Amino acid sequence: GNEKKVGLLGTRATVRSEEYPRRLSVLNNNVELVSLPTPLLAPLIEDGFLRSGIAEQVLRHYLNSPSLNGITSIVPGCTHYPLLKELAQKVLKDVRWIDAPEIVAAQVKQWWDSESRLNQPNKNGETEFFVSDKTESFMELAQSTFGISASWETAVLP
Repeated sequence: GNEKKVGLLGTRATVRSEEYPRRLSVLNNNVELVSLPTPLLAPLIEDGFLRSGIAEQVLRHYLNSPSLNGITSIVPGCTHYPLLKELAQKVLKDVRWIDAPEIVAAQVKQWWDSESRLNQPNKNGETEFFVSDKTESFMELAQSTFGISASWETAVLP
C-alpha cells in the first residue's frame, strides 16, 4: 500500500537502542524502518577520511546492503552522519536524505524570527562549539565546513 521503506544508518549502539523505531511507531504506522549498523562511518569522519575514496567505498558498501533495497529515504542516525549527505546522494541518487540538523535549524530559525531575536543590529554574536571529544581532524573538518574560526570547549555529558 502506502507504506514507505526508510533506512536508518546508525552506530551499533544507536541501532541496538531501538529508539528510532520506538519513536517512529508513535508518529507514523505507514513507515517500515530498516536499521543498519554502520560502525565504520563515524571513525572515518573523525579521522579525516570524509573526502577520501575510502569513505565513499565504505558508504557504498553499507548502502548496497540487501536490507536497504527499496528504501525511499535515509535517516542519518549519528551526529557525524549528516556530513555524509553529498556522498550518500551520489551513491543513491533517488533516495531522499532526511537531514535532521537542517530540520532542527529551520525550526530554531523560525522560533528566533517569530520573537524578533535575530534582528538586533547593535549586538555582536560569537560562535562556540561544544564537543564530547576534540580531535584535530574533526576540528579542521568543522572549521572548513563552517568557514569560520571558532573556539572549542570539550563538554562533559551527563
